[in-house]
Amino acid sequence: MIQKIKKIIPLVELGMLIGVITFLLTLLTTTLLQNNGISMGEVIMLPLIGGFYLFLTIIIVNIIGINKVRKLDIKKTEQPLKKLYQVLIVILISILIYTILDSIYFLFDNSLSKDYASSLEDLLQSSGEKTDDIKDFEMLPFSVQNIFSSIFSAIIAGLISLPFIKKDGEIFKSKNDNYYK
Repeated sequence: MIQKIKKIIPLVELGMLIGVITFLLTLLTTTLLQNNGISMGEVIMLPLIGGFYLFLTIIIVNIIGINKVRKLDIKKTEQPLKKLYQVLIVILISILIYTILDSIYFLFDNSLSKDYASSLEDLLQSSGEKTDDIKDFEMLPFSVQNIFSSIFSAIIAGLISLPFIKKDGEIFKSKNDNYYK
């Protein structure tokens, strides 16, 4: 049991790194957009921002980080966890950390959620839709408002990164690797 926990710790750290990077990039981008006034085009793109950053960081960190973890496990003569399990652990932790950090930030500054919800309300009113639930929607942190796009992006990124995670942790191998041994 302790061996499995030791194998999971580096994956949790990778997930935390992805969550923090995604939160900071999303915060920076949305703050810049918010300071310039959010246009209708930006309102349409806002749900994709967190998902986009999550997508990029998961692919990059998974390919580099999980391969390093696998390589270290092999050096310790331990059997690494299955690639799919490693990717799922990293994805779950990264989404969790991103959502927690955004929720904490929401406690101090909820203006983005309110601006996003009011822009959506304007968009819905202009198309003649009902806007009764917008007041409830603005009471949610931005990451929770867009959780489905984040989860979808994370799953796609995980699937894309899977083939690049090698069994032995070696991303690049040359034909001459055995020449120098």
